[in-house]
Amino acid sequence: MLNRLKLAQKMFLLPILAGLAVLVIFIAIQISSARTARLVERIDDGYIPKLDLSRDLVETLAQIQRGFQDAAAAADPEILNETDQLREGFTTRLEDARNNPIIEASDVDLLQSSFNKYYELARGTTLRLINQETGDSVFTAFQQMRSDYLSVKESLDEFAESARGEADLAVADVKSSQKKARNLVILVMLISGGVLGVLSFTVTRAIVKPLAEVVRVADQVANGDLT
Repeated sequence: MLNRLKLAQKMFLLPILAGLAVLVIFIAIQISSARTARLVERIDDGYIPKLDLSRDLVETLAQIQRGFQDAAAAADPEILNETDQLREGFTTRLEDARNNPIIEASDVDLLQSSFNKYYELARGTTLRLINQETGDSVFTAFQQMRSDYLSVKESLDEFAESARGEADLAVADVKSSQKKARNLVILVMLISGGVLGVLSFTVTRAIVKPLAEVVRVADQVANGDLT
């Protein structure tokens, strides 16, 4: 096909093909950069805050549980004021999660509902223990309190695990996007390099061959061969 083209056409194609190759590489880099930027932003604004939130909530929940235990052991209802403050902090942090783009509102509602159920029962049971109430109902309430605590903790652990898994997938997507862009750039460079090489060879040959013929004829004339 290249042999059918005139010399001028071949020379015209060289800068066009080079320009197209540069354009394709530029577009590939821009698309990859934009995708990577979106993924990194999602990690920074979503997955990392979700991990931080889950750690904070687990720690606060543990502090609340210890507060109930300390209040019951010391028979001191004043300690419950501290757990009430911790509850407010827990609820506030959980409400902040609604602004996270990767956290579903339904997940926040479920955690909030589970935590409120646990806290109300745990606080009431602790007051009953402080007042030295006894009987099967107190024991049953205490067992339910512990069960609710473990249930909330398990939900928070699953919340944290999902955040870690999603963050790992996002990082993998970033690496995959960068790898695809790199492979595309290499492929375009190889193809364009091959095409330009072949085209350059044909152009060079198209120029050199006539010149060689001119030189040959000139040598013949110089030697007196006019045939």
